[in-house]
Amino acid sequence: MLSTRFADVPATEPVAAELIRSLRALHLLRVPRAYTTGQHPRLLQSLDGAYESLRSVVAYRNGLEIRVERSGIVVPKLSEAPLPDARGDLYTLAKICNLPGFTP
Repeated sequence: MLSTRFADVPATEPVAAELIRSLRALHLLRVPRAYTTGQHPRLLQSLDGAYESLRSVVAYRNGLEIRVERSGIVVPKLSEAPLPDARGDLYTLAKICNLPGFTP
């Protein structure tokens, strides 16, 4: 089920809201934690949740292209403008993805 509770995305775009939530969750997994092992239950649970959320959006839209641009993250099936990003998380994620040597 796609969640629609997002302040920076219009309620008419539940797919965009879910996609933004999923991308933010993946970005936050890169933040250093007090625990460093990759097997911590919360880390694994967060990763599973982000994966399932992205999977649901992709299935709902019958595929999805995501472009990383200097100004943010663009999803052409939704809009040619970057996804709404009031908190700046997606802009930061785009900057990280554009770093030399970055591999997803």
